[in-house]
Amino acid sequence: MKRGLALLLLLPLLLIACSNQTALSFTNHTECGTATVTITDTSAASNKDYTLDEDDEITIEIKNNVTYRYKVVYAGRSNSDMTCEEKSGTIMVPNSGQTSNFELVSATPTPGAGE
Repeated sequence: MKRGLALLLLLPLLLIACSNQTALSFTNHTECGTATVTITDTSAASNKDYTLDEDDEITIEIKNNVTYRYKVVYAGRSNSDMTCEEKSGTIMVPNSGQTSNFELVSATPTPGAGE
């Protein structure tokens, strides 16, 4: 009985450890409204758009050893004067089963001296 219970408790951990999913994970911790994340698979020249609300997370399965371009554009908030800059870059996840995490955050620029 104890062995069966121990196996039931360990099984989820073993399944997670054996996960072979290669992915990009985006978390929207901004105050910029909904983010649109565009992922481009450079090997296939294909784009796919994902929508990410504030405080949400999305995991996007990708192929390892393939270069991807990403672009994040924010809808903004109608009740805010905040300007949110788009972000873009290139990434390649070399090993199968790895996830690259992107934490999207808001930042207030610090004025320079004399401003």
